Amino acid sequence: MVGRFYIPVSCFGYARGAVHGYPVLRVKLFNLAGEELEVELGVDTGFEGSILLDRETYEFFAVGELPREAWRRYRTLAGPLPMRTARAVAELGGRRFEVLVETPCTAAVSGSRGASCSTRWSSCSTGRGAKPA
Repeated sequence: MVGRFYIPVSCFGYARGAVHGYPVLRVKLFNLAGEELEVELGVDTGFEGSILLDRETYEFFAVGELPREAWRRYRTLAGPLPMRTARAVAELGGRRFEVLVETPCTAAVSGSRGASCSTRWSSCSTGRGAKPA
């Protein structure tokens, strides 16, 4: 019987998690202005969405932010979570792909958690200055 032999070209690097390590990829990301940012992204095989970024990193891509109507919402135990979404380009293995990058649409929470949380979500989902429904 004839078989094939597969030889790995390279292996994933691993980052240290709270309990277990997880694989990471080094990826070049470009915003729509053509500026480059190199990041290490954790590989999550159970998620088929966009690239999730922290708020500070996401601001680099804000130039390509989609209109509010196109932002995605994810259902969580705490209720719907709106995500700011922007277009970007990822370079991996010498190939470029158009991707979406996201960050949770949240503001810093201060004072009473319940009051600021409800204000925060309504201002994010309805837009600044709009009155919540």
